[in-house]
Amino acid sequence: MDAYIATATMDEDIHPPTLQETPPEFLSSIFFRTVSFIEQNGWYLLGGGVILLYIWSKVNAVITKWLDDRAERDFQAKLHKDPDLFILRQQAQEVARLRLQQQHDAQARIAEEKRKERERKKQEEWLARHGGNAAGAGHRLSDSSTSTQNNETTNAKKAGWRPEYNPLMGNGGSGGFRPARRSCPGGGCG
Repeated sequence: MDAYIATATMDEDIHPPTLQETPPEFLSSIFFRTVSFIEQNGWYLLGGGVILLYIWSKVNAVITKWLDDRAERDFQAKLHKDPDLFILRQQAQEVARLRLQQQHDAQARIAEEKRKERERKKQEEWLARHGGNAAGAGHRLSDSSTSTQNNETTNAKKAGWRPEYNPLMGNGGSGGFRPARRSCPGGGCG
C-alpha cells in the first residue's frame, strides 16, 4: 500500500490532475483593458469615427484634385521642353479611338446579323403556321368597299393631326378644370 501511495504522489507531480491551458497574463490583461476602455468610451469612439470619416471624405477630394493638378503641371512642363511628346500623345489617343470604333462597328455588325436572323426565324414560323401562303395572308375577308372606306378614314385622321397635340394633356384643348364663378350673394355687388 505504501508503494501505491508513493506511485500516486509521483504521478501527480508529473501530471497534474486537471490540465488547463491559460493564456499568457500580459495578453489577457491587454484584452480586458481594451474591452473595458471600449465599454467606458464607446459613444465617444463612435462619434470620433464618424467625424474622422467625414473629414477624410472632404480632405481626400482636395488631395486628389491637388495630385491631378500637379500631374497636369508636370506634363505641361514636359511638353514645354519636348513638343514632340504632344504629337505622340495625340497619335496614341487617335489609335485608341480607332480601336474603340472598330470594336463598336464589329459589335454592331454582330447585333444586326442576330436581329436579321431573329426576323427570318419569325417569318419562317409565321409561314409555317399559315400554311406557306404569303401572298394572300395579308388580305381581309371583306369586300373592297369597306377597305377603301377604312383607308379614307385613316387619311382623314392623319390630315387632322396637330403637332401641338399631346395625349397626356387630356381630352380636347380646353376641357380642363374650371373654377366656379365669383358672384355676389343677393344678386348685386356694388
